Amino acid sequence: SLFKADRLTFALHLAHALAPEEFGDDEWRVFTRRSVRSGGMGGSLQVPVWVPADRQPDTMLLSAAMPQLVATCGLATNNAEWAAWTSSAAPESNPPRSMPSSVTRFQFLLLLQALRPERLEPALRDFVCDILKMPSLS
Repeated sequence: SLFKADRLTFALHLAHALAPEEFGDDEWRVFTRRSVRSGGMGGSLQVPVWVPADRQPDTMLLSAAMPQLVATCGLATNNAEWAAWTSSAAPESNPPRSMPSSVTRFQFLLLLQALRPERLEPALRDFVCDILKMPSLS
């Protein structure tokens, strides 16, 4: 039996074990903040002005670990759209229109973790329920 508070954590670890193809190279390490290494492009992103001060360290971590993802999503170039997304009520349900379809669901969770961590839990619930083919974690 699991405590209710531990269900999401357990389900996420189970999803990672059962569907490793959903998690790209080093994405799990970035998510869990373990041994994050530079992604090879130097992580040279200057934090855009629209990123709130409390989110800048996580944005820089994501930039250093996954510069290709940050560049592909255009965090530095689509300022107005990303700024609107970060202030939306449910960003986990409405990704920016300019975000390429090549961005995986877990990569989107990494962006959410860096920029809107208070909305990460409902997004993770949807993600693991979909992978585990469960209607809910209750």
